[in-house]
Amino acid sequence: MLDYSVLRENDNKFVKTPSVFCPKKALEQIVEILEDKINFKDIKLEINFFGFENSSNGMVLKSDVRRLQQVLLNLVSNAVKFTNDNGLIQIFVRYVNGGEREKIPQTHIEISENVLGSQFEDDKSYLQLVVVDNGRGIQDKDKKKLFKLFGSVKDEQMKINLQGIGLGLVISKLIVEKFGGKIDYLSEFGKGSAFFFTFGLEQPDPKEIEEFTRIEEQKNEVAGTGEIAFEEDKSSN
Repeated sequence: MLDYSVLRENDNKFVKTPSVFCPKKALEQIVEILEDKINFKDIKLEINFFGFENSSNGMVLKSDVRRLQQVLLNLVSNAVKFTNDNGLIQIFVRYVNGGEREKIPQTHIEISENVLGSQFEDDKSYLQLVVVDNGRGIQDKDKKKLFKLFGSVKDEQMKINLQGIGLGLVISKLIVEKFGGKIDYLSEFGKGSAFFFTFGLEQPDPKEIEEFTRIEEQKNEVAGTGEIAFEEDKSSN
């Protein structure tokens, strides 16, 4: 609850710690945390990246990656929780620079580009993330509970999230707004849900990029690989 009180009540206590990071590796760390739960339910996880050709620094971005991961961990964890065995979770990561953006393909939960585009301003750079699952979805009676404290969605029949109080989504919304972004969702009961948010980016200094690249190259040499195990695979979309 401490994080919630700091975010909600006192801007002076909320400290942003921007740093240069690679979104692929940031996402890889989230997947590693949830890997056992994903494998236990035999969930298929698809990850696609879009729009990074519009980034002058490619996959090197700058923002508060710890806070970004905090939001993403909550959304992906919820998707895993409410997705049935042998289900599907799709994560789309899009770089948006001003009005330039590559279109994200449609999924079984239809999200129009107008809806996604309403989350950012044309004169700023963002990272936009979309988490889609084919789980139970959200009933109409529960939708008004989302993003409210003590308003979590529960499934008593399936014994899912019975102890939840909705804090994760509340904190996620507060964090996203602190970084100039927006968070929203679409859901159809019996079909699945899609949660999507934008996260403001800063322009990294060339020296920061150089130092980050040097450190990452050293890490790759130690690990014996020059690439992490994610591909920008759009063939299934």
